[in-house]
Amino acid sequence: MLAVCLLLVPLLAAVLAWATRPVEEVTLTMGTTRFADRAVYEGDAIEFTAEHCREYFRDGATVVRKVLRPEIVAAMLDDFLERHGPEEYINGLWLESDALRDIFLYSNLGAL
Repeated sequence: MLAVCLLLVPLLAAVLAWATRPVEEVTLTMGTTRFADRAVYEGDAIEFTAEHCREYFRDGATVVRKVLRPEIVAAMLDDFLERHGPEEYINGLWLESDALRDIFLYSNLGAL
């Protein structure tokens, strides 16, 4: 019994220390990056064809090419890496990117 207690006490202390650690709060914004300007996306038409629909319902997915110009994708990646670094991109924090959120909200992606 003593051995179990000696094993559990450090484990519980570690869990308690982890659970009460200070967590950095992230403020999410929209419309604050260069990607919030709708003029950036002018002339970018999305063609969603009947073939796309058939592929989607047959396979559960489809690929729509040329939705965003390569320079927009490159600029978004550069913007993110400049602000956060490659480690955060790899760890999934790209989901908290203001630039990516602005692309979703202000680009032509909503036309899909």
